[in-house]
Amino acid sequence: EADILGRTDAELMPEGAAASCRESDRRAIREKRIVVTIEPLGDRFYETYKFPVIIAGEVVGVAGIVRDVTERKRDKEALEEAEAKYRTIFENAIMGIFQSAPGGRFISVNPAFARIYGYDSPQEMINTITDLNKQAYTRPEDRARLLGSLEKHGVAEKIEIQTYRKDRSIVWASVNARAVKDAKGNLAYYEGTIEDIT
Repeated sequence: EADILGRTDAELMPEGAAASCRESDRRAIREKRIVVTIEPLGDRFYETYKFPVIIAGEVVGVAGIVRDVTERKRDKEALEEAEAKYRTIFENAIMGIFQSAPGGRFISVNPAFARIYGYDSPQEMINTITDLNKQAYTRPEDRARLLGSLEKHGVAEKIEIQTYRKDRSIVWASVNARAVKDAKGNLAYYEGTIEDIT
């Protein structure tokens, strides 16, 4: 405390950071509200909450709370980077990739999956197929066999199924899938890959 009390922002930090600090002070005073910023200082990131101190209706100063959010910010950046890598793989894979709800609708499909089935885009396929059992499978026993393996083992490997394209022509496909569960152990969705083996 002795090293900080009585000193100005400019004495405690680089000029750029000090200017940013002064600006958030001014905003809190001017707007009479909490101002939240995340600012770099050296190789760390700090989240600051500034709020005006009001006595008898008059702003007499600024108070604040500062916390180091470097790890949270780095975790967020790492997550965003991982999501971008996943999205690139998903969008550019030559094999069909899907996620579907237990009720029989697609949650997501990649462009290769949509192409296999003759749809112009993943979104068109997701919007069109509202009941996999009735609209996609030529033989209901194929879906029953796939779901049976997923329910019993949690995975299905190289299950061959017969399905319809958009134009109602037939596609033979080999499916690898797994059942994904939520934090409570309940089934959330299915996901997997599909290969056209027609």
